[in-house]
Amino acid sequence: MAPGRQPTPPSQEELLELTRRAFASRGLALPPKNTIGALTLHLAELYRWNTRINLTAIRDGSTGVLRHLLESWEGVVALREAGAGDHGLLVDLGSGNGYPALGVLAGFPEWRGVLYESVGRKVDFLRSTVQRLGWTDRVEVRQERIRNAADLPTADIVTFRAFPHPETWAREVLQTRAAPTLLTWLSAQDARQVAETLDRIGCSSHILPLRSHAKGALLLARRPANGP
Repeated sequence: MAPGRQPTPPSQEELLELTRRAFASRGLALPPKNTIGALTLHLAELYRWNTRINLTAIRDGSTGVLRHLLESWEGVVALREAGAGDHGLLVDLGSGNGYPALGVLAGFPEWRGVLYESVGRKVDFLRSTVQRLGWTDRVEVRQERIRNAADLPTADIVTFRAFPHPETWAREVLQTRAAPTLLTWLSAQDARQVAETLDRIGCSSHILPLRSHAKGALLLARRPANGP
């Protein structure tokens, strides 16, 4: 490859094969055809855009499948095991390149989504990808920096990954009634700290180790039924 030349991005077909291998090696059932198509289209679009603007530092397709696609899909598995319904509104904070929000919405095709992202190039990517997926009737991308959880629309679940001040946001989301459920992707250490904070205010929380990332964890938390 010539110096300075961008590597050819992996195709959707290549990513599909890598995804099949990743699911099989971790004992996860492969999603239905339409769902796996949406997941791999999103990732292929990310790599295609990444040749022009910097959206992810992960250039390798196999690593991208694990850290982007599979990591977000583990949230779908967690929500299903927790009894999530077929309909709802998901609000995602700091959506970046669309993970985990678009991955989760792929697993719940009847859900609606509102994605918050303040960086213009990322907003452009998200809106383009939502259009490519055919989801413009159910997913809205807002170019906005959220400063208070009370400003969020009332949702069924709030998600975030790699979002600053996770303890503060987790507490505020569940205390302001922005959503009764919070799902966040954290390091294992941060997940324990956030869980301890939520326990002190009476929220229930459950930590699930990630199969896609040895040092990562999912934190699924709910406010008490008689909460504020």
